[in-house]
Amino acid sequence: MRKWWIGLIVLVLLFITAGYLLLPSQQVITNYSFIGAAQNSVYRCLSDESCLQNWWQDSSGTNVSGTNGKPLQKGDFTFQFSPRFGNVVIADIQHQNTTIQSSLAVLALQVDSSAVEWKTTFPQTGNVFKRFQQYFLAKKLRNDIADLMQQFGDFMQEDKNIYGLDVQPAKVTDTMVVTTSMETKDYPSAVDYY
Repeated sequence: MRKWWIGLIVLVLLFITAGYLLLPSQQVITNYSFIGAAQNSVYRCLSDESCLQNWWQDSSGTNVSGTNGKPLQKGDFTFQFSPRFGNVVIADIQHQNTTIQSSLAVLALQVDSSAVEWKTTFPQTGNVFKRFQQYFLAKKLRNDIADLMQQFGDFMQEDKNIYGLDVQPAKVTDTMVVTTSMETKDYPSAVDYY
């Protein structure tokens, strides 16, 4: 019986030591999504509540609508977005009694493409049991954020969702333009142009 107690104590000590050595004191989740739209268009959609409602899907896969300022739900997490300056949107994530800070930064890659970085930081803790709890919570949240970023990327692929209207590329012929040409021996002056 005494050997069982010693074995149990050793196992608990190994568990605690492994938690301190293997798990970081602060969990950080970073997720990227590449969007084929300009930086300002992507930021406008992330900071506009009506646009958020258009691309946000609940657990059953249906779009949410008419939340009227209420936080958006995904799985066990509640998200509240608030835009900031510099193409950054703050997202407070609520899970039971825990508030997790996160931010979405819109980064310009080229004129017509951008990336969204969603970075989530859990509160720092020295408690090994809290570290294990945060680790499993971060794993679940990482999957939900990846789903949301995929939904947002798919939503932003359509021009109607970016600009608010259906944009169709078309070739337009203009009959009002008259083209003339002229050859000169000297460098052309302003009189020659006009």
